[in-house]
Amino acid sequence: MNSDPFLDELFQVDAAKQRKASESEERRRARLTLAVREVLKTDNGKRFLFWLINQTGVFAPCFTGNSSTFYLEGKRSVGLDVYRLLLEADPNAFQELINFRRAGEASGTAWSE
Repeated sequence: MNSDPFLDELFQVDAAKQRKASESEERRRARLTLAVREVLKTDNGKRFLFWLINQTGVFAPCFTGNSSTFYLEGKRSVGLDVYRLLLEADPNAFQELINFRRAGEASGTAWSE
């Protein structure tokens, strides 16, 4: 079977674009992961991440029986993205957030949510 030089070039260009996009996405993800690690170094950063995950209802049911379900599922979807990024940055991070919150509650530190 003869190959068409035009199609060969077209597919090579397309493959190169896909590789470049993939590498760009990997760099973006690495920067985000690094940013989350930096946020986790501060108490206020931990409070914020815990609050954000809680506000998005990651661990709450979404079904309401009406169109509110779509809204809640949208919030949950964003929360799951944040949760995945958090775990990518540090697999133990969420447990550390829980421990941090419990320590704050035990010491009487207000967690105004």
